[in-house]
Amino acid sequence: VEIQVMDRRCRMSVTNKLNHGTNYVELEGVADDDKPTENIGVNSKFFELDTGKEFYFDGNEWQEKGGTSS
Repeated sequence: VEIQVMDRRCRMSVTNKLNHGTNYVELEGVADDDKPTENIGVNSKFFELDTGKEFYFDGNEWQEKGGTSS
């Protein structure tokens, strides 16, 4: 199941796959977009279109892949 919701400049795909678990999402937006922290599954992804940075959700906050938290 994939659901796309348009909110500002952020596109959200909600995907429930066996290897990702409940509430796994893949998000795209710009660096200024707020990254949600409620109802987001561990290892969900956020890709910043303007910077090319990729983040994953650790269950508490967004962590830059190979970098720092956001």
